[in-house]
Amino acid sequence: TTVLVTHEQDEAFELGDRVAVLRAGRLEQVGTPDELYAEPANLFVARFVGRSGLLPAAVVGPGARGLRVAVEGVEWEMDGRAEHTPGPAVLLVRPEALRLTELMPGTLAATVTGRRFVGPSALFTLMTDGGASIEVVAPPRAVRAGQRVGVMPSRREGGGMRLFPPEAE
Repeated sequence: TTVLVTHEQDEAFELGDRVAVLRAGRLEQVGTPDELYAEPANLFVARFVGRSGLLPAAVVGPGARGLRVAVEGVEWEMDGRAEHTPGPAVLLVRPEALRLTELMPGTLAATVTGRRFVGPSALFTLMTDGGASIEVVAPPRAVRAGQRVGVMPSRREGGGMRLFPPEAE
């Protein structure tokens, strides 16, 4: 057994079978890199591990395929495994969990504020009409700065969206 202390996430995730996240000397979560990314124990770990956006949300209740969540007046349905009581929440969204589309009913309205080219894809920064900053992975020429877009869940395998109580941090 070897213990490596590092402040570099990439290094920790590349070398570690299990990784511990500490804050102010307190253990927040221990798990595999996949577990820390996909199932963060709290908002601190969620923000610390990987890229993410946080959206104020409200849990509406059960839906046909999962949990109904309202975000800036738009209702989305989350993975069927999610269980939360109705009321205020914070929705963590990873860039790969969202997709860009035309602005239409059922989409979150946003404006493209930036683009970071990363080869076959780009990381677009968006400002929602409600004032939240989020990121979305899309083809490099999908949209341009200043463009109005719609955002919706990508429905990809593995989620990338997770709910937390509003006072979770």
